[in-house]
This record gives sequence, structure tokens and C-alpha cells, in this order.
Amino acid sequence: MPFTILRQDITKMDVDAIVNSTSAEPSVGGGADRMIHRVAGPDLLIERRRYGTLKVGQAVLTRGFGLPAKYVIHVLGPLYHDGRQGEHARLYDTYKQALKLAKTKQVQSIALPLIGSGTFAFPRGEALETALRAIKAFLDEYDMQVYLVVYDEASYQISLERFVSVESYLERHHEIPMVE
Repeated sequence: MPFTILRQDITKMDVDAIVNSTSAEPSVGGGADRMIHRVAGPDLLIERRRYGTLKVGQAVLTRGFGLPAKYVIHVLGPLYHDGRQGEHARLYDTYKQALKLAKTKQVQSIALPLIGSGTFAFPRGEALETALRAIKAFLDEYDMQVYLVVYDEASYQISLERFVSVESYLERHHEIPMVE
């Protein structure tokens, strides 16, 4: 199935599952986490609390409640320090765990954000490259419609720039349109 990078509000994605990059504790954070909770409603936090504190790279699944998506996969990505503390490997594993959990729930379509590129301070370009590697590795083995959703213009512009350099490699294996 195809892979698409698009600029969109993840809470509006009509997919089987969206991924929510969240904090370790079951609470409403900032940014996309806050938007997801606002649209889904208070039952999302109640269900998320059942899982307790998350570890870096862990993925847990709740229902989507008021969202168009049936499920929300909550993940805790790594905090970026200097790029030499294993952050990229932990970010890669975070994507891998989210996609693996989606597969076990027979999800056919999923929307993922640029995990770690907000509060956790990953440089957007590095976060994008890690996301692309993880998604490509997953799609080499499994069939799923995957959307990489970037919310802000800066991330979208970086994805356009980086897209040219990775497009020829990835399109040999998957259809990857860019949509704004």
C-alpha cells in the first residue's frame, strides 16, 4: 500500500489509527497531544490512564472516541540531547513499536506525526530521516496505508527538501506522493 507525506491536522485524519506522541505520565500535554485529547474527549484520558507511566519507545492503544480514527496509539519518544546518546535508535524503535502494535490490531491505515520534533527537541530533519527509515523498513515487510503527517510549514518544507533525496530510493518499493 502507498506511503504519503502530507501537511494536515492529525485529528482530522480519517484512518484506522493515529499516533499520539505523548508524555510518560497519563495526562494532557501540549501541542498535538492537547489537540488529540480535545477532539477525542475526556474518555481518551480515562482509558490512557489504565496503562500508567510509559517508557521511552513504548506504544499503547486506546479507542479514538470523538476522533475520526478508530484507535489512538500513544507513544513516548526519546528526548534529544546531542544526537550521540542513542536518540535516533530509540526514535526508530518508537516508530517500530507503534507500527507493530497497529499491525497486531489489524489496522489498515495509520497516520503518524514527526515524533520527537516538538517538545522533545529532535531537529526536524533528523526526525524526518529517522521516521522515513522506520516506515520504509516496516512497509518492506507489511502492507498498510501509512501517512506521515507534518503540522507546521517548517516541517513540511524540510520534508519537501529531504523528499527529493530519498524519493528515488523509496519509490522503487512504495508509492510516495506528497500532498499539501
